[in-house]
Amino acid sequence: MAYEVMNHQPEVSLNEKGVLLNKNTAKGEIKFENVNFTYPTRQDFQVLKNFSYVFEQGKTTALVGPSGSGKSTII
Repeated sequence: MAYEVMNHQPEVSLNEKGVLLNKNTAKGEIKFENVNFTYPTRQDFQVLKNFSYVFEQGKTTALVGPSGSGKSTII
């Protein structure tokens, strides 16, 4: 298992540059609908269970919760 992880080739090239968005012209919202997530290395612990939320344009949203509750996963 350790060699599989070490030898894994990501589908995204680390050398490719992404598209930079201008925060003044980008518009829209980010919507999560019934998202479930479990880390492959911790399949006994579900981080997100039926998570749904709409992050609206122009609004600031705080994600709060205990360690391991999925805040960084959402970001």
